[in-house]
Amino acid sequence: MEQRVAALEAGLAKISAQLTALTELVIAGFARIDERLTRLEERMDRVEERLDRVEERLTRVEERLDRVELRLDRVEARLTRVEERLDQGEERLNKLEKTVALQGSKITCQGDRITRGFAELGYRIDRLTDEAAKIARVTGYMELHKNWERMRG
Repeated sequence: MEQRVAALEAGLAKISAQLTALTELVIAGFARIDERLTRLEERMDRVEERLDRVEERLTRVEERLDRVELRLDRVEARLTRVEERLDQGEERLNKLEKTVALQGSKITCQGDRITRGFAELGYRIDRLTDEAAKIARVTGYMELHKNWERMRG
C-alpha cells in the first residue's frame, strides 16, 4: 500500500506539475488572446474613426448635393421663365409678322390706288391742257379778231 501511496503521490506531483504547466499555458493563451483582443479593439477604434470620417464626408457630400439640387431647381425655374419669354416673344413675332403682312397688303393697295389716282390725274391734266390750249386758241383768235378790227377800223 505504501507503494501505491508513493505511486499516487508521485502521480499527484506529476499531475500537479502538469496542471501547473497547463495553467501557465492557459494563462499564456489568455495573455495572447488579450493582446489580440487589444489589437483588435485598436483596429476597431481606427475603423470606427475612419467610419466617422466617412460619415462626415458623406454628410458634406449630401449637403453639397442638396445645394446643387437647389441650384438646379433655380436653374430649371429660370429656364422655364426663359422658355415662357421665348414663347411670348415668338407669339409677338408671329403677330408682328401678320401685322407687317397686312400692312404690306394695305400699302400695296394704297400704292395701286395712288398709281391709279396719278394716272387719272395725268388724264385730267392732259384734258385740261387740251382745254386750255383750245381756250388759248380761241383767246388768240379773239385777240387776232380784235386786232383785225382795230386795224380795219
